[in-house]
Amino acid sequence: TCWNPAVVWVWPEPYLRLASRHFSWEHAQINDPFVHLTNRTVQRHDGVDAKEPDQDEAHIMMLPAFLKWAEELEHLNAISCWKERTWPKILEVVRTCVLSCKEDVGAHPS
Repeated sequence: TCWNPAVVWVWPEPYLRLASRHFSWEHAQINDPFVHLTNRTVQRHDGVDAKEPDQDEAHIMMLPAFLKWAEELEHLNAISCWKERTWPKILEVVRTCVLSCKEDVGAHPS
């Protein structure tokens, strides 16, 4: 591996992890991890859905499904926003993060 050029692979169709319970700011739910935390480790222990510990597909939304949902819900051009704003910004952030650690990682022989 070499920094010149640095090569990074970024998957162009990410997925979204969803909470198993509806979002709420209500005091009774503010500390409920199944409302506010979407990582797999937390959501697989919800107990609401009878599922195997490694099965959490009910809490994953693939990008095409999310874009369709967003366009229907908000009447936005979600696909255009993704392509023209969100995805380029994600790539910019990835590039910035990789380049920011270059000095700490150091040069690798070619």
